[in-house]
Amino acid sequence: EVQRREDNQVQVVDRDRVNTLEPTVGGGETWQVEHDLVSTMTGTDLRVAYMLYVGEPPAEPSTETADQSLHLWVDVTGSGTTVER
Repeated sequence: EVQRREDNQVQVVDRDRVNTLEPTVGGGETWQVEHDLVSTMTGTDLRVAYMLYVGEPPAEPSTETADQSLHLWVDVTGSGTTVER
């Protein structure tokens, strides 16, 4: 999910769900995948949030409801290119 914040506030003011990955991982195992993010949202200091759920995610996933989460700050240009900060 790509999220936009306003005036460096914690509150998310816009979000764009860009991909859902559904791996099954056993106890003690790891999983990795390379993937592209293509978002209709452009701008600077956008937050890409990855949310991990054990079992089915809720209808409205969020970092608050996730079992684990990770975020990265990115800039997205009009061409759709993402650049990690």
